[in-house]
Amino acid sequence: MEPNIPLSYQQRANALLDHLLITPALPVDYENWNIQGALPQDSIMLFISQEHMASFKPWSDFLCRTIKLINFDKPAVRITLFLTHRYKIKKADKISTTTQKSAIRAVIDQLLEDQQTLHQQISRPGRSRFQLEQASQQLQHLQSRLQQWHHYAAAPADFEVAISNYERYYLYHTINFKYQTEDKKGRPHYTNETAHLIKTQVDFNQTQAQTRYNVVFLDMDQMVKPAPYQHKTIHAYLANFTDKAPINFGKEMVYIRPKGSAAPLPPEDPQEPGQSRPGQPGGPEPSSPEPASPEPEGPRQLPLFPNA
Repeated sequence: MEPNIPLSYQQRANALLDHLLITPALPVDYENWNIQGALPQDSIMLFISQEHMASFKPWSDFLCRTIKLINFDKPAVRITLFLTHRYKIKKADKISTTTQKSAIRAVIDQLLEDQQTLHQQISRPGRSRFQLEQASQQLQHLQSRLQQWHHYAAAPADFEVAISNYERYYLYHTINFKYQTEDKKGRPHYTNETAHLIKTQVDFNQTQAQTRYNVVFLDMDQMVKPAPYQHKTIHAYLANFTDKAPINFGKEMVYIRPKGSAAPLPPEDPQEPGQSRPGQPGGPEPSSPEPASPEPEGPRQLPLFPNA
């Protein structure tokens, strides 16, 4: 027999892509699914029923750069899509004197480089008077900034320095999904997880350079919103019967199942769709919005619909 040679990364990625493209994907259904938030414009999402999930088992531990299995073995019963602002920050009390001096020096070096670039632009032939005036103003501004940062460098002990990419405003599309699992006693309950979506890469001309896929597995038995008249506990109880037939001209239904075949009922979840909500018939009156509390530092969620 030939030795079992491990597949290369590209071979596994190609095999996963081939399998993904032949697996039926579900069109998103905002009308009937438990889904909130808009689909991202720069990420491709494929929703696949859990009946096909087992076929992706060979790639469940494969860290593919172009295909992300968001929730393998955790089929979603509810999905929320939103934006997350991610950033790093080194605060002043965590920065050493050496790092502080290096940061100030880096600013000065960048200003000197910008100044040199401007001088080169001014020296080029064919510059208009307007362009020369603009460049001159920019040089004056750069000179002022250089003087200011040389002042900081001369007395670093008099200043505090923080370093962050906060103002670059890196936004990530994020998905939060709820799925059913079991607690330590084997009882079913729901839990939530959050993951970021991978973006399709584009080149300098903003044309698509590399397609990337986000695969989300769905528990379609629970992903579909129950009708408003359905009571979750009764609906789940009756769903455990294997057959049914109407009586009394359709006014009632007789349900039947073999003895001992009843499966555990899903737990009550007060947040599950289908129950009365504020502002809906039978639901509590909507309450006044509470004052917003200060946001903690680090990743924070941004509303997709700020004017809603």
